[in-house]
Amino acid sequence: FTGETMKEPGEGRCVLVNEVIGAHTANPLTGDFSVEIQNAFFMEDGHIQEPIRKAMLAGNIFGMLEGIVGMGAEPRRVGDTIVSSVRVHAMHLVG
Repeated sequence: FTGETMKEPGEGRCVLVNEVIGAHTANPLTGDFSVEIQNAFFMEDGHIQEPIRKAMLAGNIFGMLEGIVGMGAEPRRVGDTIVSSVRVHAMHLVG
């Protein structure tokens, strides 16, 4: 990983996504996915600006991994996995 470690991954303008629905529908061969985001917000410089009602996040998991530009310092538990927040550059948001 060559990106920066950020105090919070919300620096600059971004979308904070807390949950997705449909992650199991990703294509395991190509890595393409399209998921519905839930509990998401537009953020500016680490401050939540407004909620996002409905939107889809689409992309390719391999491209997403290559597009990681920063990681949060605080890990959290997601199911059986412990992971920190990540900031990914240039994802497709539809909605």
